[in-house]
Amino acid sequence: MQQYLYLLINFFTVIICFIFSFHRKIRFNRYFSEFLSASLLVGFVFIVWDAWFTKMGVWWFNDKYLLGIKFFRLPLEEILFFICIPFACIFTYFCLDKFFKLDWKPFPEKIFVVVAIIVSLIICNFYCERIYTFVTFLSTGCSL
Repeated sequence: MQQYLYLLINFFTVIICFIFSFHRKIRFNRYFSEFLSASLLVGFVFIVWDAWFTKMGVWWFNDKYLLGIKFFRLPLEEILFFICIPFACIFTYFCLDKFFKLDWKPFPEKIFVVVAIIVSLIICNFYCERIYTFVTFLSTGCSL
């Protein structure tokens, strides 16, 4: 049963969101194809990132909690993670915006982005000897 753990985490993360995607007041299912296209495009970058860090030994996966199916040295569950977790996040944001009308004001948003860039680059500088932290915060700061 342990070998299903990561798969079950993905499943339980996404199942409620998926079911409610078809609710008549939400109807997020109309955006499935757009979500899937965007998710696969962005997910590809993170799968390459994941494969690289796995190959370098920055992290690894405990086979005790996996089915054993692998692509590019990554377990199937890890690849599904890049669809399930973004789906749950985007669905949650979609619902919050739909029911609470999240309205970002331009000026505070710009301040938030500038502060996030500065903080990311500072953290990147302090942790330059830790490859994961360094690359994560450098790429975050640069992409913002």
